[in-house]
Amino acid sequence: MRRPLEQSSQTGLTLLELLLVITVLSTMAFLTVAEVSEGASQARLEDTDTRLGVVRRALIGSPEPIYDGVLRFSGFASDNGVLPPSATWEDFLQDASAAVVDDYQAFGPQSPRFDPVPDSTAYNDGTGETELSGANEVLQKGWRGPYARLGSLAGANFVDGWGNAWSASATTSGDDLTVTSLGRDAAVGDSGTDVRDPGNFDYDSDRSTAVALTDWRVDSAGWSVDVRNASSSAVAPGGCLRATLLIFRNADTTGTNGLWRRLTSTCVDFAGGSTLPAGETVSVTFDNADYDVTGGSLSDVTVPQGRHLLLLIDDDDDTDKHSIGGAPAPYITAVSTSRVSAHVNFFARAALPSPTLVITD
Repeated sequence: MRRPLEQSSQTGLTLLELLLVITVLSTMAFLTVAEVSEGASQARLEDTDTRLGVVRRALIGSPEPIYDGVLRFSGFASDNGVLPPSATWEDFLQDASAAVVDDYQAFGPQSPRFDPVPDSTAYNDGTGETELSGANEVLQKGWRGPYARLGSLAGANFVDGWGNAWSASATTSGDDLTVTSLGRDAAVGDSGTDVRDPGNFDYDSDRSTAVALTDWRVDSAGWSVDVRNASSSAVAPGGCLRATLLIFRNADTTGTNGLWRRLTSTCVDFAGGSTLPAGETVSVTFDNADYDVTGGSLSDVTVPQGRHLLLLIDDDDDTDKHSIGGAPAPYITAVSTSRVSAHVNFFARAALPSPTLVITD
């Protein structure tokens, strides 16, 4: 007698159950990949912000100039008196090749040059100048890069967190520079979502660091400087005593302007006399007026952040600061036969310095 077939106690997954398992596993995999992708994008965004901070510090130094109680300068602008050209700013911050350095003075001791009659923009023109090479006159200036090292992705240097090249722009004055990351899509513009809005992350948004004129230059209009006669006798200059500030500007194009710009003060007020008595202190003021015989003025009397040389001069013309045909010269003390000068530090977004030029025996 044949036995009936026994029903198996084991059952397999139905097609529906198998599809359900595949769906669950796919969803988990998708969420995992999405989370990893989101994390990677966020890391690249943060890396971009870090690199923008490095670029800004390379251009104008640390926002806090005091280290261990000492005032210090750092950054391209303080060393060179200018910002790098927007078209080749990466080269000027990192490249030590001849293409960059040949057009720039290398960092080291620079002797200021006093031009009695500078050009219309107050730069020296190479004629009739006095080189100031005294130990208390020489300034440490020039290109001393690389100013920034930004790592690399796929062998490319100076890229953003996405591995894309930066975009840079500036106005024609060259007193500002904006460096921009075009974001994940490497395209100009945003897609409309603010990356800072929690929950709405747009990694295609452009992100920038902008260096404005006020971030690295100081307006000297109204700046006051004291002149003190600490000698044993009255000072009797041949003309008018003035203070003049000599400012270094590294040359980015050979033959364009000079390396030294001269801003000049009003005349010392001798209180009705023609001498500055021993022990007396007077003040002079800087402004943009009376820089030539036509009563013209300088449109720009801003001073780059950094150290500059303040010099006392004897000007035979008590009307114009840079008059054509005049013969101003560094003031020489009668006894010590030395020039009267002082190093002066200017910091952006800080109070103007309060120096004193001291005349001694």
